[in-house]
Amino acid sequence: MEKSGLKGFIEDAAIVPVPNTDMVQVKSIDIFTPIIDEPEIMGEIAACNVTNDIFAMNVPEVSGMLVFLGINKNTPMKIAEGILRGINRFMEQKINSKVVGGHTIYSEWPLIGGEASGFVNKNNLI
Repeated sequence: MEKSGLKGFIEDAAIVPVPNTDMVQVKSIDIFTPIIDEPEIMGEIAACNVTNDIFAMNVPEVSGMLVFLGINKNTPMKIAEGILRGINRFMEQKINSKVVGGHTIYSEWPLIGGEASGFVNKNNLI
């Protein structure tokens, strides 16, 4: 972290140098519980939350997002599908990126989030 000029674990993202270049990969992960009851809008909020740390580091575009979804066994499938539709809509229509994979688990508590990454010249990091 010191070589990148960052202050360590207080940063919102991980910085991974790309060997033999001035480029770095910026990676961030966020997971939280739903804050509203509308699945598609909740998906959009989740995608925004996951990707915003990438943009905050001055990375011009998000390469992709890995989605994490924790749902209760009693959750109707239409809710999970709505969340995923919202995530996909945000990624494609709002920031011109895409979902590249993910993982779903059964959980007592609903969890939504994922990992996002992008590339930037190390001299342009904020």
